[in-house]
Amino acid sequence: MRIRRRATREPVDTNSEQAPFLRAAVHHTSVRQMRVLARAPRLLVVTLAVVLVLAGLRTAVFGAPAPQIQRIYEPANNDVGEEGFAEAFARAYLSWSGSQDIEAYDHSLAAYNPQFAEDSGVQQPNSRQQVMWSRVVENEPSALKGSRIVTVELQLSPGDRTCYLAVPVNRAQDGALAVTTWPSFVGAPAVQTAPTAPDLATVTEPTLITVVTRAITNYLAGDQSDLEADLAPSAQVTYPIQQLAVTGPPVSVQSTGPGGVLVTVRATDAHGASYMLTYEMGVELTERWYVDSIEVIPSQ
Repeated sequence: MRIRRRATREPVDTNSEQAPFLRAAVHHTSVRQMRVLARAPRLLVVTLAVVLVLAGLRTAVFGAPAPQIQRIYEPANNDVGEEGFAEAFARAYLSWSGSQDIEAYDHSLAAYNPQFAEDSGVQQPNSRQQVMWSRVVENEPSALKGSRIVTVELQLSPGDRTCYLAVPVNRAQDGALAVTTWPSFVGAPAVQTAPTAPDLATVTEPTLITVVTRAITNYLAGDQSDLEADLAPSAQVTYPIQQLAVTGPPVSVQSTGPGGVLVTVRATDAHGASYMLTYEMGVELTERWYVDSIEVIPSQ
């Protein structure tokens, strides 16, 4: 091993007798260490270049990774208990028999608010009225603090009449429910006459179109084994009870944003009925395209 000697000047006490003289200090540095230090910048540059080349090669072969679709699920403002309570009240309020005891009718309404027993909700005619079916169609805040207005659609017999009854419902801090005031007849919920179609870009990548077409075909056919080949490990899928056969290529495949597509297909059931169906599908790109959700996420 060669030894390189390097002389340096060290300060001395200028008041001492040796002030006019300088002492030489010798530092020992190995040649190997010097070579490593000299080559370090070049090695760093070469390493970075190799990493960038490999990253570029992956992108060229597999394409840039697509972010996974992000679905944010928030609890709905609608309270299922409130809606069921309002619907049950609406059915009781609009159902009677010509021979029914008025006190019994008032008692049935008092189950939703004890004050209703003091005044009959309906001055009943001698004819019979029955609710054939009902459903909640709207749930919105009320001007009354802590209350919501739940609108129930009902079909009445005789006459197959349809009406909409707005029922104000309140849930107390302890969870108890009550119909706040008497209900009101209202019109149907507003329906858009000229809805604006979403501005979505058409997907043109052949491999992605192939994967989502194959996935939705196997999904509707209930072919679990074949579908799993196109599912991402994190995917959660439940199959429709009714099996359908996709007829022809997709009507459209559109992008809903990073990691999501909207696939529209036509499918036929066992009875020959043909349906136009649109599915929101989450997709992700690893070594190839995979599907991570189909319309709904069962755990949500």
